Amino acid sequence: MRKLSQKAWNNVLIFSMLILIVIFNWERFFGIATNDRMQLVPTGSVVLSMQIDQVVFERIGTSWRVNAPKQALSPDLDTNAIEDMVKMWQSATIKQPDVEIDKSSLFPLDHVVTLFVSGEGTPLVYSFKTLNEQVYVIYDARYYVLDFPSLEQLVPQP
Repeated sequence: MRKLSQKAWNNVLIFSMLILIVIFNWERFFGIATNDRMQLVPTGSVVLSMQIDQVVFERIGTSWRVNAPKQALSPDLDTNAIEDMVKMWQSATIKQPDVEIDKSSLFPLDHVVTLFVSGEGTPLVYSFKTLNEQVYVIYDARYYVLDFPSLEQLVPQP
């Protein structure tokens, strides 16, 4: 076996590191998605507050405060139930719809949700419409289908 010079070993290390970087970032470099699902809340982000229609949920330390314009609109949820709902939001996924639909049929909307999450400068705004037994999500002027969980687990009823 031939001995490699110091320069040659440096080149071997550099090229092996470049190959590892490409392998670990394959999807980002080549745009080939391993699945067609997208998370509603960015991974690692913490939901600081959310407004579901007219009801506002605000994180206060380790608990939550609920503000509703009318008592009739306020959902009957304790801190644990709100925390479970937030966990559902953080694991919720959407996907591209299988078939094209008429976008005008998505209006009027059923629910509008505004999320304020850590690490984002602007709020995330999602609109929901149930149509033909599927829940459509409008986000960033595009529409998707709610994959997981159900709408009832994301939006509490008063």
